[in-house]
Amino acid sequence: MILLPLAIGSSGSPLAAILADGLIVGLGIAVLLGGSRLRSFGPARQMRLWSLTRGWALQLRGALLLVFVFGAIAETWGGSQLVAGFVAGMVLARLREPTRLATQLSGLADGFLVPAFFVLLGARLDLRALAGDPGALAFMVLDAAIVVVVHQVGGLALRDRRVPTALAASAQLGLPAAAATLGLQAGALTPALAAALVGAALLTLIPATIGSFRLAEDGAGPASIGEPAPEATS
Repeated sequence: MILLPLAIGSSGSPLAAILADGLIVGLGIAVLLGGSRLRSFGPARQMRLWSLTRGWALQLRGALLLVFVFGAIAETWGGSQLVAGFVAGMVLARLREPTRLATQLSGLADGFLVPAFFVLLGARLDLRALAGDPGALAFMVLDAAIVVVVHQVGGLALRDRRVPTALAASAQLGLPAAAATLGLQAGALTPALAAALVGAALLTLIPATIGSFRLAEDGAGPASIGEPAPEATS
């Protein structure tokens, strides 16, 4: 997420991207310090209580405002929208906001923002360009294969269930989709390569599904195939 804007920052300047991301991180630290002190402030506690009892959703509004401000900085000065969102999430996590806010944000994201993002991305992808470019097709397959191999290497650090766990973790969709979107916007990726990047991410769902099923079967044990449990035969 940090290196991505250096290659496809909207301003075309790696230095500007670094400065914009640094500004976002600095503001995030300032908001975190200020929010930590504000939590113990009497009127702030009263406002949180009123928000809860009267349905004002002030914490949700504040979280969205934080994301939009960081996103506006990234968009204006060529920083990374990924860094903006990540820093906003880290600030909220460190402030230990209630589970209610996490549920509200998840509902807003999963119910509207994420589907809208993928619909817009799908509408921009040029599948005909991908099908007519053998190099892009080869890149798609090679990219997916490398992702799986890298996760298998990382799985060597595990004690057991190395292969299925690494396969289950190999699904990569969010970051490639974001990279394709930013790359198309900045003109850093051709339509064929952007489609290949997302296609490779979709291909990683195949080994991830296989790994997930294997983990589920291993976790279920003998009962998953209709055999009696060891305790039942003793």
